[in-house]
Amino acid sequence: MSNWRPVEIDRAALIVLLKNAAQLTAGLDHADIEKLASIAVTEECGANCVLAKEDEHSRDLFIVIKGGLSVEMNLSPQDASPVSILKIRDGGVAGELSFLDGARRSASLRAVMPTSVIRFPYNKLEALFNEEKGIGLTVMRNLAQLVTHRLRSTNFELRSRLP
Repeated sequence: MSNWRPVEIDRAALIVLLKNAAQLTAGLDHADIEKLASIAVTEECGANCVLAKEDEHSRDLFIVIKGGLSVEMNLSPQDASPVSILKIRDGGVAGELSFLDGARRSASLRAVMPTSVIRFPYNKLEALFNEEKGIGLTVMRNLAQLVTHRLRSTNFELRSRLP
């Protein structure tokens, strides 16, 4: 969004960051990660900047480099204050649901401290997946595992709150 600004990161350092972001890159070799790095955009912002807004139509995918994002949503249309449902820290992936299904964002992403991210513009990532089917399959498998892990965690949390 408007307060996020581009930041230059050395290519070798970017590749190391991507290798360490196993939620997205597990199973990719060095050459695959170099291809991901070639389409990556790095950005930074101070605390309280919104990276993605609930109900907006965007499909970019993010990895937190440093800092943290709060995943926040309004529980009802009358709610003035969003509720934080998840914190995403260094190496974590954000924006996966809209990336996967193309629906509007189900939650906002807000920086809880000065934060740097890697942004993968949807159109560039989709083009890479169409060109490099193995990268696409591996990343989509990793995203499926991430989504199911988050869903199971939510299920267990909700179950623990039942009487």
